[in-house]
Amino acid sequence: MLQDLVIKLNENKQPLGNEVESHPLLYTNIKAITPNATLSDERAIPAEVEQYGYGVFEWAWAPEVLHTQTAESVGVTCHEDGIFRPTFNVRASTQEELDAKYAQVAAEVRGRRNFKLLRSDITQLPQATEQMKAKAAEWEVYRQALRDIPSQEGFPWDVTFPTAPKAE
Repeated sequence: MLQDLVIKLNENKQPLGNEVESHPLLYTNIKAITPNATLSDERAIPAEVEQYGYGVFEWAWAPEVLHTQTAESVGVTCHEDGIFRPTFNVRASTQEELDAKYAQVAAEVRGRRNFKLLRSDITQLPQATEQMKAKAAEWEVYRQALRDIPSQEGFPWDVTFPTAPKAE
């Protein structure tokens, strides 16, 4: 991945503020901001951009964690390769965070379930096709399995959605 973003550094060659205070800039914008800058055209090189008060920045998402954990941003640090990246601390979630995660994931699963129920509503109406009517019992079992999803062991983290009957 090309490191083509830069961030403003203070006199100690650290990002301004605890986090990145100003938005990262495209590497090529240094030339626009500093007309006398002589920079490589290929990619941002830490030693080149530092002389203009910038550091090479590479965005990173928070690491994936278990639902019982929380990844907190602890700032931006310079790594051995001279590139600044966001740094995260992974810790056990508080009960309040667990409750919020549970509510969010449960709502997402129920939303997906409700969408599948909505899409299969036609199978229960007089307008259902003859193929659907022929499989009415299968559709009833499918729809009941959808309604039972919140009672599955492991809900909402480990859920198995039923397979809809196939049209023939």
